Amino acid sequence: MKKIIKEKETHQSLLRNLRIRAEKVADKKNLKEQPTVAEEFKPRTSRSTQKMMEGDLLKLIHELQVHQIELEMQNDELLSTKQNIELLLKKYTRLYEFSPIGHFILNSNFTIQECNLTGSKILNSGRHHLIHRKFTSFISDATLPLFHSFVSNLFTTDRKSSCEIILSLPQLPARWVYIEGICEKSEEAEIDEHRPPIYLLALLDISERKRVEQEKGELQSQLLM
Repeated sequence: MKKIIKEKETHQSLLRNLRIRAEKVADKKNLKEQPTVAEEFKPRTSRSTQKMMEGDLLKLIHELQVHQIELEMQNDELLSTKQNIELLLKKYTRLYEFSPIGHFILNSNFTIQECNLTGSKILNSGRHHLIHRKFTSFISDATLPLFHSFVSNLFTTDRKSSCEIILSLPQLPARWVYIEGICEKSEEAEIDEHRPPIYLLALLDISERKRVEQEKGELQSQLLM
């Protein structure tokens, strides 16, 4: 309720500011082009009544001018906002798609809802083949319990967490990945605890690091023999 009231007050404040700006523009225009009432529109009445009616008509003309300027300003602002949104969309699309990190959105059943280009490369599959597939189907049996423990921790703590798992991909050697994620619960979930959450995961291929660690460990073992 407070949020709605605040949004309404903000909207009213924006309209007031727009009105003030439009009136300033209208006043500047009127200094150059003073509005006059055409003879055919002047009523045939007494001079005092005529002046009053002309004054009312001039006020109406001024009000229409201000309203027209308000509409023009709103249109300019909408066009500017649209252009800014399009630029931001292109910018963040590039950042999302070509990030060195794979991004995934999973539903409560760990089904892939969305992923970026890097994510599809990590799983060695086209994005259209990944959507609606179980993310767990790519995890090795040995590290699957680690993943389940990881997502359970995300759900219960509402905090960012991480783990390392092995991906089991067809015709490829085992691939180690570092996963960091959060569990996002909708506002409706605060009311309905049965509302399913979604999981936002970031994956980084650490296979090379693991290979180096393994070789280092083997070398140390040989030196100790």
